[in-house]
Amino acid sequence: MTRLKVARYTLAILLLAPLVSMSQTAVLVDPSVVESPAVGADLEVGIKISQGSNVAGYQFTLEFDNTALEYITIVNANFLPAGAFAIPPKVNGGKVTLAATSLAGGTSGDGTLAKATFKILKKSDSALKLSGVKLSDPDANAITSKSINGKVAAELASVITKRPFGGQSLKLSAQVTKAGSPVTALKAVSQDAGIAKAGTFIEYQVKFSNLSALKVGGVYVHTSDGQVIGPSDPAKGMRLQADEDGGWIHSRLSLTPVEGKQIAAITVGTKVDSAPAGLFSMFIDNIQMTDGNKTLQPIWLSSANAGDTVAAEPYGDLVGVESLDVGVSDDVKIAVEPKNKVVTIWGKIKSVK
Repeated sequence: MTRLKVARYTLAILLLAPLVSMSQTAVLVDPSVVESPAVGADLEVGIKISQGSNVAGYQFTLEFDNTALEYITIVNANFLPAGAFAIPPKVNGGKVTLAATSLAGGTSGDGTLAKATFKILKKSDSALKLSGVKLSDPDANAITSKSINGKVAAELASVITKRPFGGQSLKLSAQVTKAGSPVTALKAVSQDAGIAKAGTFIEYQVKFSNLSALKVGGVYVHTSDGQVIGPSDPAKGMRLQADEDGGWIHSRLSLTPVEGKQIAAITVGTKVDSAPAGLFSMFIDNIQMTDGNKTLQPIWLSSANAGDTVAAEPYGDLVGVESLDVGVSDDVKIAVEPKNKVVTIWGKIKSVK
């Protein structure tokens, strides 16, 4: 039997095989968001795998806008073992399908399954969508996976670094039940946010009520292998910005410590080893994934998301609090009294429990 026939046979079995549960395995377009180069220039994207386990074959279809992108080529990359080979890709309008297999066992971990190259026909926003994704092990058993799509942006917006007073934002509040105990109270604002890159950040604006006993919190990033990064230092007070900013503090969280890992979730709230008893009350807005200058991916912006339904369920278990309330609230300016006391009158909250 020729190598091509073996490959086709293996991939045919893959379509019929029973599923093996690998819930964390993801196949994704990388980068998740890329700014379009000039018309006529080439654009290369990767089809990556995260948390793969004993993968010996794959198949997927990459869908694209063929009025904005002209397909040039797609090739098998280096995730499968040496000697792996691909069936010639099938192109049909704005879709290209690629399948590859290895006869030398499987590979585990993270890596690149394939690389696709397009020519830019026009600068416009367009989706890069994965469909029909199938993975197999060396015995042709199918491996379950999830797919994460990508996007080509005509132009990336500048990072929002200042949050003027007014409008609406997210508010989170909880009651810490016991002093000195650990607290975890988080809500997801994004899941499956792509692969973390060195030199990229999560940036946002945050402020705490002066009535909040706990002033550690903000945005946390969770990777698919269980690592969590987030703010660790208490806010240094409401006067880090001028009064006209309404007390908002700009924060930046580097993704370099989790470079190359799949971002399973981006959450807001607090996670500390020890907290004082009492109220936790935090406002947050303009959550963005950035390269330090431009917004690669908006996560939660009041200008775009204030009318969206806020997920009621916490992300993971609540620890040290009875409940976590989250909702969209009107902003209220912080006033400074002559005795330098910060007085805050918080807006009415539309709470979701």
